[in-house]
Amino acid sequence: MPTTPLAATTHRVETRYALPGPLIQEEALGTEYTYSRAGTVVTLTVPSGPREFYDPREVETVYVPALSPEQPRVEGTARIWALNVMRVTVDLTGFGSMQDKATRQFEDIRDEIDKSWYRGVEIANREITRFVAWLRVETAQSWLGTGDEPSTQYGRSYLREVGQDNFLIAYGEQQSVTMRHGEIGANVQSLERIRSRLNVDEDVPPELELFADARFFARESDLVDGQRAVLAASMSAEIAAKKAILRRTPAERLPAVELLLKTRSNVPDLVSEIAKASIDRSLKVENPELLRQLQELNTLRNQIVHTGRRVDRNTAYRLSYAVEKLFAWLE
Repeated sequence: MPTTPLAATTHRVETRYALPGPLIQEEALGTEYTYSRAGTVVTLTVPSGPREFYDPREVETVYVPALSPEQPRVEGTARIWALNVMRVTVDLTGFGSMQDKATRQFEDIRDEIDKSWYRGVEIANREITRFVAWLRVETAQSWLGTGDEPSTQYGRSYLREVGQDNFLIAYGEQQSVTMRHGEIGANVQSLERIRSRLNVDEDVPPELELFADARFFARESDLVDGQRAVLAASMSAEIAAKKAILRRTPAERLPAVELLLKTRSNVPDLVSEIAKASIDRSLKVENPELLRQLQELNTLRNQIVHTGRRVDRNTAYRLSYAVEKLFAWLE
């Protein structure tokens, strides 16, 4: 006998997030902010007290006060609290009700329930991250981290049917393990090289610091900021290319090359036309594909600066490796 199709209902994904402690005025405690997003209804809830979002039934969840007591402030100004936990709910259309849960095998409705939760939590993750990013710039709280730093789930996330008291399913905090290659660890030789540089009072070159920033913003799983990654990678590539050209240019060509470099900073030009004229090398000849990637990096850099373009993770990740290959070519 065929199974009766699941009827549509309204699901609510309810997730709490640990925040980096943005400061809010006392008048904002207990407030809610609701808006539409991609066919769903999103509600951001600020706690009214420290224990509001803590559920002692979640025995695996360590208690974190949703609000920290009043923070030090300039006398005569508004009272402020540190916001440590916030709740985001996303209401969306889905399939699988509490009635279905009571009358069917749970595995018969599990796929639809999972679909609702994954869609809802994806929206919630994005909205809480954007909320903190906006709060950071709206209130000049720059110490909150970078604009795209994600907030982490606190405790369980619940999928409910709107209008029902109990929940359909709960999902624990997402777990992840970062695997590192053993060769990335500092060995005796690398530590000795550091010692020798410290011994001669040598600072880290700016191009290497910028490239380390680019790798961090493009590759780390907990924080991805494509715009900063591209900007840092582009600056590090320009500095490294100019230094390498000046270092290897024959003395008789150096005055003309120095003058040329004052007016030309486009990385693709530096490593093709200018490198050819100064050090008799050209990336256009030796590695056209790498040159194409650097042209893409340069285009994105200009679009970020001039039009505010955003850059996705995959692109930032890929172009950070292009700059790493450029460094090897310049050696």
